[in-house]
Amino acid sequence: MTDPNQQPGPLTLAAIGGAWFHGAMCSAVARSWESQVPSRLVGTADLMVAVRAYEAECDATGNSKAALERIGMVRSQLQPAFSALAPPRAVRAVCSETNISAEMSRDMLGLFAVDGAAVARTALDSVADDPSPPPAAITAALASYKLHRTALELMQLNSYASGLVFDEE
Repeated sequence: MTDPNQQPGPLTLAAIGGAWFHGAMCSAVARSWESQVPSRLVGTADLMVAVRAYEAECDATGNSKAALERIGMVRSQLQPAFSALAPPRAVRAVCSETNISAEMSRDMLGLFAVDGAAVARTALDSVADDPSPPPAAITAALASYKLHRTALELMQLNSYASGLVFDEE
């Protein structure tokens, strides 16, 4: 794939989630050798701030090339290596949801992985530059999401437990 802005087939939430997960994994591999460590751990809220900043920068130009060049990343150099690292589970998920080949799925994951690595790097750099907590609106939204997710999981467990009781009667 030569144009990262042209995606083969529809991108579902699971395919995008798999691609971003792959990006985070590749970013951890790419950044593990660096010695500069932020003054505090980078959390989910920091990544959300970085996603917003990276998307805004990409939207301004219509693609991610300028944003990647600003932080010294070249898609053509990184994409093949990141594609080769694509986890089989992520490749299968993208294949099943987009009806494209495994090779194209790996290529697509590699493209998204570069953006994921750029977002993670943006978050790490931003925390190193300013270790203050992320904006309250983002941390509150993540806390609300966590509460809703926990409540949903409890409801599912209760429903499952109730089903077991009825099955025994």
